[in-house]
Amino acid sequence: MNTTTIYSTKYKNEDVTVILLESTLGLEENIKMLLAHEYTHWIREKEINHDIFENCIGERFVTEGIACNFSEEVVPNKQKSYYTIVPNTTVEWVENNLEVINKVVEPELNKNNMMYDFFYMFAKTKIPNMPERTGYVYEYIKVKEYMRKNNFKIKDIVKSDWREVLNG
Repeated sequence: MNTTTIYSTKYKNEDVTVILLESTLGLEENIKMLLAHEYTHWIREKEINHDIFENCIGERFVTEGIACNFSEEVVPNKQKSYYTIVPNTTVEWVENNLEVINKVVEPELNKNNMMYDFFYMFAKTKIPNMPERTGYVYEYIKVKEYMRKNNFKIKDIVKSDWREVLNG
């Protein structure tokens, strides 16, 4: 199995974090990147006090964008695909199709019916030729733009409402 997964779930009414680290290749920077990503999820969910993954696609976009950008703060100078954990071709596709994605997701941001399209493997998406897991790249870019425009770091926005980040 060549995968790295860290996620939180409920088990017997308790929050449990599952960590599978096979593809870190024994490299400290890989584990730092992944733990930084998951740490922002933990902080965000604790501070916002609602489901940051399934509430709505707007929340999920910002949550993942914050996590990918914090990974970059912790382990700098890598390709975007490293932080978003997708192939370079997915990053290129998203960069070349931002307007198309914006148009499709704007009326859906308060809903959760597009989670599968943007965050799961083997998704059959509503946008033709859209690669899998593009949500990570899309929000990496959107959150980075928001931070650059406002001169923010992750610590400044980790608790922010998703609407503020997407509309700011």
